[in-house]
Amino acid sequence: MSLILLLGGYGGFGGRIAHRLAAAGHEVLVAGRSPDRAQAFCAGTPRLSPIVVDRAQTAEALRVYRPDLLRFEIQPADECR
Repeated sequence: MSLILLLGGYGGFGGRIAHRLAAAGHEVLVAGRSPDRAQAFCAGTPRLSPIVVDRAQTAEALRVYRPDLLRFEIQPADECR
């Protein structure tokens, strides 16, 4: 199956998307700013891998991991203030 980079993948909606994608057989890179939260979220779930990536590092993550698909499940920047 495909490799999917999911930014904000361990939050509420993003977490549900991550589990559905993994259950469908996709390899999912669960990205966020908190290594502890990402690690805890992915623990025990096959095909979920935690990575630490901030929104500003998206281009670098795309270059390094070369996913087949990128999904943003993070709040827009103006809602984070």
